[in-house]
Amino acid sequence: MPFQITGLIDSNSINLSLKGNNIDLDELAKTILINSVDESKKYEGKGMVNFNATINGLISNIEMPSIQADFSIINGTIKEVEKNLSLTNINLKGHYQNKQRNQKELLEFSKLSLQLLESTFSGTTIITDFAIPTFVGSMDGNIDLQSFHEFFKFQGVEFIDGNVEFSTQYSVKFPDIEYDPSVFNLDNTNGELKIVDVTYKGESDSLIYESISGDILLKGNDAATKNLVIKTRNSDLTLNGAIKNLIPFIEGNGSLGIIASIESSKLDINEFIAASKSSDIIAIPSVFKIPETIHLNIDLDIKQLLWESHQFNLIKGKLLLANHKVNINHFSLQALGGIIKGNLMLNNLLDQGNVVEGSLSLIKLNVRDLFSDWNNFDQGTITDKNLSGTMSGNIELLLFFDPYFQIIEDKMYINTDMKITNGALTNMETMRDVTAYMRSNKALKLTLNKHIDQFEDKLTNLKFSELTNSIEIKNSTIIIPKMLIQSNALDVEFSGWHDFDNNIEYHFSFRFRELKSNVDNIEFGRIEDDGLGWKIYLTMTGSIENPLYSLDKDEMKATLKESITEEKGTIKSLLKTEFGMFKKDTTVQELKTKTKSESFDFIIYEEEQSKDSIPGKSKNKKRSNKFFEKLKEKSDAEKEEIDDNQFE
Repeated sequence: MPFQITGLIDSNSINLSLKGNNIDLDELAKTILINSVDESKKYEGKGMVNFNATINGLISNIEMPSIQADFSIINGTIKEVEKNLSLTNINLKGHYQNKQRNQKELLEFSKLSLQLLESTFSGTTIITDFAIPTFVGSMDGNIDLQSFHEFFKFQGVEFIDGNVEFSTQYSVKFPDIEYDPSVFNLDNTNGELKIVDVTYKGESDSLIYESISGDILLKGNDAATKNLVIKTRNSDLTLNGAIKNLIPFIEGNGSLGIIASIESSKLDINEFIAASKSSDIIAIPSVFKIPETIHLNIDLDIKQLLWESHQFNLIKGKLLLANHKVNINHFSLQALGGIIKGNLMLNNLLDQGNVVEGSLSLIKLNVRDLFSDWNNFDQGTITDKNLSGTMSGNIELLLFFDPYFQIIEDKMYINTDMKITNGALTNMETMRDVTAYMRSNKALKLTLNKHIDQFEDKLTNLKFSELTNSIEIKNSTIIIPKMLIQSNALDVEFSGWHDFDNNIEYHFSFRFRELKSNVDNIEFGRIEDDGLGWKIYLTMTGSIENPLYSLDKDEMKATLKESITEEKGTIKSLLKTEFGMFKKDTTVQELKTKTKSESFDFIIYEEEQSKDSIPGKSKNKKRSNKFFEKLKEKSDAEKEEIDDNQFE
């Protein structure tokens, strides 16, 4: 090799100059590795090397002389034969110096460009302190991910392709590069990564992520994403935002904070669930844990979200994650022909379980779609074939889960305040069972006789303008307070409970007058219901699979007692209004004077009227209010207060 060596060497010092121009790179490499023949056979090279070095200083056991070297490679190639790995188009200028009292150990590449595995790199790098090396420099390039993966076989990656263009300034320190080169510290890293059309699939993941593109900006410990797009077969996501404390988080220190927006035209959750279940590995149950080192503040804007058979549209809201808590605040979405708004919170208590609580507002949801979409809530009593209408209302919920995120049913609490408008309740088997019981009960059959068939037609075709109620779920039981279903055919009062084991207790009542198939008419027109009259009370107990029907005597007694109490209050209000009694009792309200449009017209039939005026009715006599007149006279005469209790 054409080396030129000049200088002096004696027992105390050395002063040499070494120069070499246009040295063959392959020859140089084999010369350097001459003491290791096996190693020298592993490499092939070509290209030209220029070399200029000096060695100056004292020779001793405790001090090295100063070494300074400048070198360059022109159009070089180095090939590792065994792995067929080549560095090509190597062009570099470098400088080396060893450690001295007044200088630090350093290897500098002031100019560096090469090609590796279909990828290009160019930049500058300075390496200091080889025992604990720090790499400082700048690098631009384009990485071909498929070529890198085919050679290096990235762990956990089945395949990856696409390109990453980068322009960075970096500082990387390896605390123990000899024994653990995977541990490093990143300091003062800035630059930009441009991801171009990347496709990725993990070894244990059936889902393929494709068309991954976007920009990642690096600044110090932080980063930012700009239009980072990730797509799958059915979904897409676009991420824009800031990533705080990224570098320490990668190093295993500190927490990661993300403040960003996520947009999606379509997000199919089923893809990700199916992918997680596709692995042949048997999953061992583990405690559900929200990472405490990740903090999120995400604005959501999702045009369409699919989950199981459900579809949600135009989802907007804010997702917050911190300290084992997830909050979804002020979210709104469109579903089931209406709008759902509200707030939800998940509190991850680790070994103590999990709590979900929230409040929801439902606005004009299609009831039939609601039941159909949620598989009739896993029951067959009322299905999408039976119920229709538009529902609005509010839901307050408090749900408890075990540490493995399995719901604890007996701790579930849900309170709903619902209103259904323009609704219909049709073709319910339960209603047919009611009329079947009426036919089997001798007393009811004797009383109703021919009306039962027509009553069944009414009962299985109820249409109502409005239905309101507050339904509560607690202690594994659905509790339905008494409600009045005012329909086109008849009014039905209904209440009861239904537990999660399908045990039931339902109460029905119908006004006898409405059970009749024909409406009574007289010569003056239709007879209107005065709200009075005999009711039939029925109860349904047992289980959904084997219900038992009977006359509901307890409900009848409770209603009667309630009616008596109400009547007593009405009488006292009448006396207070007409005669000034109970003035000191603030619980007794005066009756409001009815307006002309609200007043009732009473038809009084005189003796002279024909017996045929009201067929089947006895003659009516005019009545007077002498009883009340006497009470008033007595009240005026005595001029004293009357004890409330004598009118109880």
